[in-house]
Amino acid sequence: MFTISHSDGSFIKKIFTIAISPLEVIPLNVSTDGINILGISPDKMILIKISVPSLVFEEFNLSSEAKLFLEKEDLKLAVKKISKRERVRIEYNEGDRDLKMTIFNPKTGVEKIQMIHIREEGEEPPGEIDIDLETEIQMTSDSLISLVRDVATVSDEMELSIQKSKLKIRSVGDLMRYDTTLEEGRGVMSISSKSEAVVSKYSIDLLKTVIKGIPKNTVITIGFGPSKPMKIYLPLEGGAGATFWIAPRA
Repeated sequence: MFTISHSDGSFIKKIFTIAISPLEVIPLNVSTDGINILGISPDKMILIKISVPSLVFEEFNLSSEAKLFLEKEDLKLAVKKISKRERVRIEYNEGDRDLKMTIFNPKTGVEKIQMIHIREEGEEPPGEIDIDLETEIQMTSDSLISLVRDVATVSDEMELSIQKSKLKIRSVGDLMRYDTTLEEGRGVMSISSKSEAVVSKYSIDLLKTVIKGIPKNTVITIGFGPSKPMKIYLPLEGGAGATFWIAPRA
């Protein structure tokens, strides 16, 4: 049983929008630490973790920990109705079949109530991923979104490699080819690599799924290694954060 609320609707909207993009069922865990979402995409190719500390919320009342599997379409509809300056309150009582989301506009006094169906069960990932990655890159989310969209016009695969402290991105299609080189101050903010020869390939379809939920104008950290999953981390307000793990291509 819990009641949590936040005065900035855009923050709640951001959290759930990130989760909705790769998942069919949203596993919401609420504990004394805060909110945690750890889920895996239906094809098992994307794992996502979102952590939001309890101190971020203006109200965080919890009588017992809860693990809920939320219906994606209901949550998607509720999130669409949230505006930036609206207060959002989320409530759950043990045994409820729905999560109650109340959206209140302090300017107009209008209150909207959205009920989000709770599934009896859902799929959970076997656990978190703990892999040492050779390369770490910082760039803006806008840069990543632009790169993915550009490569998508060429083929369904993006190859990333590190050469002489530069990030090279390559894609080869049936009719076109895409090559670009990024370095610190030109496309990326920083590049750190433990090896001078790091190459890995990733599905554009998976990357397109991820960027759907990533907010614009955000500094993100990307990690990858030879034939290892790609890690995308984006910090959120108040110490919250979201991490995506994307499976590599052979």
